[in-house]
Amino acid sequence: MSAYILELMTNIVLVPSKSNIWYLRFKYADFNFDLNTKSMKTIAGIGQLLLRLALGIGFLVPVMDRLGFLGPPGSGATWGDWKHFVDYINKLIPFASWQITNIMSIIATIAEFAFGICLIVGYKIKEAGIGAGILTLVFGLCMAIFLSISAPFNYPVFVFTGAAFVLSALDHHDWSIDSYIKRKSL
Repeated sequence: MSAYILELMTNIVLVPSKSNIWYLRFKYADFNFDLNTKSMKTIAGIGQLLLRLALGIGFLVPVMDRLGFLGPPGSGATWGDWKHFVDYINKLIPFASWQITNIMSIIATIAEFAFGICLIVGYKIKEAGIGAGILTLVFGLCMAIFLSISAPFNYPVFVFTGAAFVLSALDHHDWSIDSYIKRKSL
């Protein structure tokens, strides 16, 4: 795997040319992209897209883990199945019964799945960002209170919180369904 990554890294070159058109040269193909396009004129456009993708994927991967798609418990997955995930959530809300924790786990999983999809495709980004920020803030506070103060900092829980709130505060989201709908309504 590392040899493939090294080969991939040595065979990709980003080459500037005149008039801000850049060429991404691969070993077998060239791809061109223009940094002067209206939607990607500033680094903020690229940043918001990458932020949306990172947050969205960051929500979907744990959902896949707890549903068993990343392997069984002990195979490198954090939880590996639903029971281990609910047991973990029960540590975050120890005052709740297992049944209540199971319901809360279902709600959190549905919310994480919805936020992940909405952020990736760019639909209702402001609402998804606010919801994602609140959800991760609650997770982080429960981790700090009921596990240890360092627990939410061992994972980027509060980074997700801040990033989600920042994303929700942006006025324009390039390459999104929201942007497409806004352009169509004008």
